[in-house]
Amino acid sequence: MALLSAFADEISQDFDEQLAVLVETGVTHVELRGVWGKNVLKLTPREIRDVRAAADAEGIGFSAIGSPLGKFPLAGDFSEQLEGVRRALEYAQVLEAPYIRLFSYHIPKGDDAADHRTQVMDWLGQLSAEAEQTDIVLAHENESGIYGDTGARCLDLIETLGSDSFTTIFDFSNYAVGGEDLLANWESLKDHT
Repeated sequence: MALLSAFADEISQDFDEQLAVLVETGVTHVELRGVWGKNVLKLTPREIRDVRAAADAEGIGFSAIGSPLGKFPLAGDFSEQLEGVRRALEYAQVLEAPYIRLFSYHIPKGDDAADHRTQVMDWLGQLSAEAEQTDIVLAHENESGIYGDTGARCLDLIETLGSDSFTTIFDFSNYAVGGEDLLANWESLKDHT
C-alpha cells in the first residue's frame, strides 16, 4: 500500500500549521524540507527534536528528509556535502525517516554532462558510503540541469554506484519538462524507484 506523504512547507513555514493541515486532510507522513523559514539541514539538533516531538503528538510520521544535497556546483567544496549528508543521516535517524532526497549536482551551463560523470559518481559514491553505515537510503530526484536529469543517466547512477543505500525518485513532471519518454524511463527505472 502506498504511503501518503507531503512537502508541508508548501502549506506554511509554521510547523504547527503544517501539522494541523496534515491531520485535517488525513495525510499521515511528511517529507520534511523546511520549517520556520529554514531548510531542514539548517535546523539545530534541538529544533529537530522539537519537530519530532510535535509530529509525534499529532500522530504524523516522516517519510523522508527533503534535503538540498546535490543542488551544488561541481566546482564547490565537497566537504560541505559530506558534512551535509552526515547531518541529514543524523536527523533522519532522529525522525525515523527511511529516506533522504538528494540530487546529482549542477552541470555547468554549456557543458556536456558526460564530461562530469567521473566527479558526480565519485561524490555520490562518497555520500552513499556514508549512508551505507546506517539503514537510511539516499533517494535521487531527477531534475533539470543536474547530471541525473535523464532516465538514461539515472539508470547510470544506479548501475555505477551499485549501492543498496541509493535509489531513485521518479519525478514524472521533471522528465516531461526535459522532453523525456516517460514510459521508457519508467520501464528502465521502475525496479530502482
